[in-house]
Amino acid sequence: MKTFLVALLITIIYHAEAKSWPGMVVRRSSLETLLPKNVHTLTDCMHVTSEEGIFIYRKVRKNSFLRAPSEGLHLVEMEQPNEQQVCGVYLMTDPDKVIEVEVEFSDVSCEFGGLLGFVDGWELNGEYFPNINDHELPLEQRVYEFCDKTTANPFTRKALRKRKFISNQNGAVFQYKIPYQGSFAISVRYVHNPKPCNIMVEGVAPYYTLQNYGNNRNCSLTVTYPAVISVLAADVGGSKGNVNYDCDHPSYTDKVIIGGSNGLDSSQMTKSTGICGKTDVKGPEQAIFCGVTSVRLESSGKYNNKVFISVRMADENDLNIATAVCDL
Repeated sequence: MKTFLVALLITIIYHAEAKSWPGMVVRRSSLETLLPKNVHTLTDCMHVTSEEGIFIYRKVRKNSFLRAPSEGLHLVEMEQPNEQQVCGVYLMTDPDKVIEVEVEFSDVSCEFGGLLGFVDGWELNGEYFPNINDHELPLEQRVYEFCDKTTANPFTRKALRKRKFISNQNGAVFQYKIPYQGSFAISVRYVHNPKPCNIMVEGVAPYYTLQNYGNNRNCSLTVTYPAVISVLAADVGGSKGNVNYDCDHPSYTDKVIIGGSNGLDSSQMTKSTGICGKTDVKGPEQAIFCGVTSVRLESSGKYNNKVFISVRMADENDLNIATAVCDL
């Protein structure tokens, strides 16, 4: 019943005062105060969040919502809208969770060039996290795009548009392109992931764990800022000897690669160190002065590899321990 009422209120908000003349505005209606408190109105083209709840967006003809300030409506005018601009809600959560996105409502017309999409991971400037070699699915199964075909019955349109997506890691993006007018509402929640592999770092934790669980796959840690990395403990490659910091060679099939890049694609990173072997002693700190810092655990499937990593933000005092530098 609660879900029905939320959906009904969203429908009322989005269908009130719908049509007028060209020129765009994003509006927050006073009716939104009737919705649960975890409702977020999207006003920035790139919205990065770790919050759960309902995210709503509407673009309408400008003259529809010319109201006196006394009415309490929040107006955001788009003076020169880029009709082909792709915007996104960039979602991230704890390393041991995945992201569930459900489309509660959408009115984004295919006829007018509108498009909605879900990306299993992050996409930015044509680069992806996790990169195409580190994700368990091919790219064509990670990106979903859809829009709404016009039908006479609005309630039928809503039923047909209900969709649910679940990511494979703690980062995902909901994208939208609405050239003229349209609206949507999505609900976001975070679900426990018992075997995390690829991790996007949101803040700073005491340590992060990369583990392949005996599988033939790569697992990666992606930090979206210059960072100082240290290996706290490792068991990689089944070696009974000490840790080796010179394993970045084809003969070593199981290893940890540390480095950085200016984009999300860690396969293009400037490499700092290749590590394999076993240790429970904290290793040296390595400063990666790149826009994106990456740690990738490469596994053949012959061993149950595991590495514990510490991460902190790098600053100018860490230049003396820099092991990789990109053109920032």
